[in-house]
Amino acid sequence: MPGLERTLEECRNRGLAMGIVSNAQFFTPWLFQWFLGKDLYGLGVDKNLQIFSYRFGAAKPSRALFDAVAGGLAAKNITPGETLYVGNDMLNDVAAAQKTGFRTALFAGDARSLKL
Repeated sequence: MPGLERTLEECRNRGLAMGIVSNAQFFTPWLFQWFLGKDLYGLGVDKNLQIFSYRFGAAKPSRALFDAVAGGLAAKNITPGETLYVGNDMLNDVAAAQKTGFRTALFAGDARSLKL
């Protein structure tokens, strides 16, 4: 996504807690290093808020993944209602995150990745 690194840097500079919930393969975290030259932690994504489906044995829209990230946020005294979850898929991201109480935004960097 154009501007991804700059966006993450600005969020990190503002002290925002950042996480990821992803239906990812084992190699997905390495893609950040490959494309941006930094791992997720180096980009500002909290290690306790990195939820990957391959590690959980469940995939979005499973509530288990969203409950896991909510638990990590609770440890930082952040509620789901204080959290903006951004996703590109109405079913797997937006609707699923809303069921856990997250505020949500639908965003896709291009038409190919948008899933209504």
